[in-house]
Amino acid sequence: AVVSTQSDHYASEEIREIMNSLQSRHAENLASAEEAEDAIKEAKRLQKFLDDSGELTQWLKENADSLGEESLRDPGTYPALMKRHDALRSELTNNEPHLEKIKAEGADINDITENPMVMSNIEELQKAWDDLNDLLEEKEKELEKAEKARKAEEKLQDLKVLVADLDAALASPDSGADPSSAKQIAKKYDMIAEELDGLDLICEEIPEVEADSGESVNAQKDDIKSRFAALQVPLEKKKEKSTDCDSALIPLL
Repeated sequence: AVVSTQSDHYASEEIREIMNSLQSRHAENLASAEEAEDAIKEAKRLQKFLDDSGELTQWLKENADSLGEESLRDPGTYPALMKRHDALRSELTNNEPHLEKIKAEGADINDITENPMVMSNIEELQKAWDDLNDLLEEKEKELEKAEKARKAEEKLQDLKVLVADLDAALASPDSGADPSSAKQIAKKYDMIAEELDGLDLICEEIPEVEADSGESVNAQKDDIKSRFAALQVPLEKKKEKSTDCDSALIPLL
């Protein structure tokens, strides 16, 4: 049977109240459903932010821990360490937009929810980012300094051999006795002088660096320069002897 809603129906007022109540409850249910849906969306958004920020923070801290364990004791590892630093620097650069996106998302969520956990995560993430960047920069500088020290040590050893060879040549009565061999000795002397100048440039950038021997690179360099300078007198004597020999041969030609 169809219930009439005409105003002259005996139950029209009661029916109207029931309909109004149903409509009101329906509107309340819709509003509650929308609120619940919004709450679920915000909860999912918050969880995604926490997951993303936590994941990036963990990656930053793990790399910082690994970087902190690096050792420069073995010069043979320097090339691999340089590659690793370059790769990590590239990853940080590539992840910077992701960092800013996470921070912006967190700030937006915080404006809505004022959840203290959000700001705490943002601060922790930023600190982990800054710590890794600072540590990487420090390690890059340390490695650059160590590589320069390695090159200086390598050049030192080469120069020690060259100076020793030149010393032996100047001490030999046969060496430099003729103009040709005297010129060879003079060329070797000039080459060592150039190498020492190059070593000076390297050592200017690595003051007080310890070499493998435990003695400072600069101290070893000064010792070689002193030994080299002492060879100038015998070199001049060889030149004079060679010139005298050459002059004596001219009348015979």
